[in-house]
Amino acid sequence: MGVHKSKKRYAKVKKLLDISEEEPIFILRAQDYLAFRTIEFYDREASNAGCDPSFLENLRQVKDVFNDFRVRYSELMKVPD
Repeated sequence: MGVHKSKKRYAKVKKLLDISEEEPIFILRAQDYLAFRTIEFYDREASNAGCDPSFLENLRQVKDVFNDFRVRYSELMKVPD
């Protein structure tokens, strides 16, 4: 989905996650070459902002999963289109 315009898909995701229709969302996929670095940046910013330690731990688990994907499935990695 990314930055592509697909209101139907976003509506389904928002409903599933109980997010209001008015709130914008941005989705990163593990196959996105830039995703891991984006999550690393977000992790640093969240840490510097003093986010709750449990949030940071969950974020780092997500970061680890994204890293595992890019190592294990390097052939699937691509620049966003």
